[in-house]
Amino acid sequence: MKKGINTLKQIFENQVRALNIAQPIQIQEQDEYKSYAERHNYDTVLVRGDDETTIRIYERNLDKLIRLNTKDLVSDSTSILEIFKLVVKNRRMFILEEMKLQL
Repeated sequence: MKKGINTLKQIFENQVRALNIAQPIQIQEQDEYKSYAERHNYDTVLVRGDDETTIRIYERNLDKLIRLNTKDLVSDSTSILEIFKLVVKNRRMFILEEMKLQL
């Protein structure tokens, strides 16, 4: 039994990465994000800010925009085991592909 658990741990630490589970997202414009969240039943939507470099997060249950923080971002090479640990602390994460958030 212990060997099986160690094998799974090795797989989750070394073979499965955040990029393997990432879902592509579309950053929404300011005039569309609420209807987009409703239409797709999303709790969280990324929203383009006032300029081309600002991104906010729309939390549907709070009905407000909040700032995107570095704690919301993880590298695409992060192990799935680390992702599980982070999800316990932070209910949402956005995966940076090649260390970039596509705008």
